[in-house]
Amino acid sequence: MPTSTRVVSDLAVLEDDWRRLEGSTRALTAFQTWEWVQAWWQTLGRRRPVQVVSVHRDGEVVAMTALHPTRLGVGPASFELLTPLGQDHADEGLLVLGDAREHGSALLDALGPLVEGGRRGVNVPRLRESGDDHALVTGHPWRQRVRVSQEGRSTCPVLDLGALADPERELAARAKKCDVPRLRRRLAERGEVRIDLHRPVDPGFDELLRVYDLRWAERAGEQGLLSNGPARAFARDAVTALAARGDAWLSTLHLDDEPIAACLGYHVGETYYYHKPAFDPAHAKFGPGHILLSEVATACLGSGVRVLNFGRGTDAYKARWATGAHDVVSCSLTPARMPASVSSRLRHAAMALRVREHRGRSVPS
Repeated sequence: MPTSTRVVSDLAVLEDDWRRLEGSTRALTAFQTWEWVQAWWQTLGRRRPVQVVSVHRDGEVVAMTALHPTRLGVGPASFELLTPLGQDHADEGLLVLGDAREHGSALLDALGPLVEGGRRGVNVPRLRESGDDHALVTGHPWRQRVRVSQEGRSTCPVLDLGALADPERELAARAKKCDVPRLRRRLAERGEVRIDLHRPVDPGFDELLRVYDLRWAERAGEQGLLSNGPARAFARDAVTALAARGDAWLSTLHLDDEPIAACLGYHVGETYYYHKPAFDPAHAKFGPGHILLSEVATACLGSGVRVLNFGRGTDAYKARWATGAHDVVSCSLTPARMPASVSSRLRHAAMALRVREHRGRSVPS
């Protein structure tokens, strides 16, 4: 099957193929949609040219990956790390856009030569361990020219609404287990309680940031995803675009006119991704996060959602609501002829540089 490899400077040339391939990507999440990757490339990706590998059939692109570069050093001693576009900030990543089962092997055959040369690697963050892309990468016959390594395993708890015999009753039981009815009554004694599940981006996003800042102010020395300007610019652009297609939910809990809990989530296919929840620590004793989550979970029932994915991390509140979990793990491809210790150091140095670029520097306009 014909393949091509090219460098693209203007991401817009990929849009038509990208949107079409979303429909054939079984494991598509919000983090691989055109809205997400285009917003990421414009802000955190600094509009750098991307390496595009495609598989073609009858003149049409049937599978594709777009890889964003980070370079260490210059000249013959340099090392370049390629990462699927926008996946640094994805709770679950993907390598192949399109039907990975049918066309993934051909795409990896074309990707291999990019790595075999000796001064380049590919890092694919957080592939679902039970998913097609993970099986594809780890099981591909690389002809002993490419080394595959895995690291950074995380657990993603999920609430499988489709597996519940009586979803409404079982959600009510979980809410009671978390003391939601009593906590809500106590909160109502302090003022008017209002919950909005589908806020417009303005002012909903600003209210999310307000609560988010209050939450992270308590966690000295830590830095959340939305703790700096470039990441906030990216998130606002991505949420605005995803909301326009009906895939982003901004939900808030107000006490009188004050937001005390907020959540950013995405509804794609039959899955709702509970991505960025936050609450005001001053009201922690009233369980605002649990109150809002209870409402979001109930709303999912009427919105065609089968699975509520809590994202990475085994926080106690997730365990109270979840029915199961799956693991994600990052996979890296490096030249087999390069000593493993050297490729590991270079790869981690490039990954650290990407983090510094995303968090510590301004983004050019």
